[in-house]
Amino acid sequence: MLFTGSLGLDYLLPSAPLGLLLLAAGIIFSCLIVYILYISATDKPSLHDIRSETKRKARQETEIAKLYPKL
Repeated sequence: MLFTGSLGLDYLLPSAPLGLLLLAAGIIFSCLIVYILYISATDKPSLHDIRSETKRKARQETEIAKLYPKL
């Protein structure tokens, strides 16, 4: 059974200007969601993580140097 009556929403058709705008916004939104999921799945360290790791290693080396001084 096909519904052939109009609900008065012809301005939302993909051929109408508002429909094209909504379609483009949906495609952009979908691409952003896929990009965010990709970025969160790759788990690259941030600049803050790299800096804190460098500081932690330097502090660890100085603590080890204090425990085992060179003679």
